[in-house]
Amino acid sequence: SFYFILEGLHGNKKTKNKAIEDEFKNSADFIGFVNTSLQFMQREKQEYHKKITEMLTGRGKSVTPESLIELVVSVRGELHHFNNNPNRVGGSPFTHSEFEAIATFVMFVAMKALWHRIVDINEGKVAP
Repeated sequence: SFYFILEGLHGNKKTKNKAIEDEFKNSADFIGFVNTSLQFMQREKQEYHKKITEMLTGRGKSVTPESLIELVVSVRGELHHFNNNPNRVGGSPFTHSEFEAIATFVMFVAMKALWHRIVDINEGKVAP
């Protein structure tokens, strides 16, 4: 559900995966939230950082802000849309550990985005 906070704050009303990725990638603030969250995980949540790195390398990608954005958007799509493919891991209480690292990463990014929005509102930069 943290994903939808990000989509609401930085998706600019886009709904298609590629369009959302582009909106996230074109936001300097969003890239900053991704980098800050990644650095925090490298220092404080090393087991989650390792799991995310494995998720990316399993998809043929390295750890970059852009590849993390692609991973977040694709995992959200894979989990959100019901899929009857028995060869594909889906979200359930039995597979929670498979998605805990990426969910935690998205939570960190969402918290950064919300905090930034609160500061902007309090400073009068944007309307509430």
